[in-house]
Amino acid sequence: MISGKNIALVGASKNREKFGNALFRYLKMRGYNVYPVNRNGGIIENTRAYRTIEELPEGVDLVVFVVPKNESFEVLKKAVELGHKKFWFQPNTLGKDAEKYLAEIPHLKYTAGRCIMTET
Repeated sequence: MISGKNIALVGASKNREKFGNALFRYLKMRGYNVYPVNRNGGIIENTRAYRTIEELPEGVDLVVFVVPKNESFEVLKKAVELGHKKFWFQPNTLGKDAEKYLAEIPHLKYTAGRCIMTET
């Protein structure tokens, strides 16, 4: 379900030993425009990190989650309020509340439980 070139990565990390950083680098290497979202902001791999999903520029095609289940639901709701419609939940990032919420809104598209690195 990867369409478009602009990806928001919720849970991007400055720490090169964390998956949120490895995934950021991988997507960049594959030619995507990646907008890292990290509550601390700052710079991740020479790219401005946004503190919240509300700060993202327009034109994001896909929101990818690499945060714990208990954090993804609130970000998901805010993303939907902002008009985002396509989501990718890395393994173990989609909780029951978020899954139920997604099921109630039929126009939303999402992938869950599969690693985006194996799909691109």
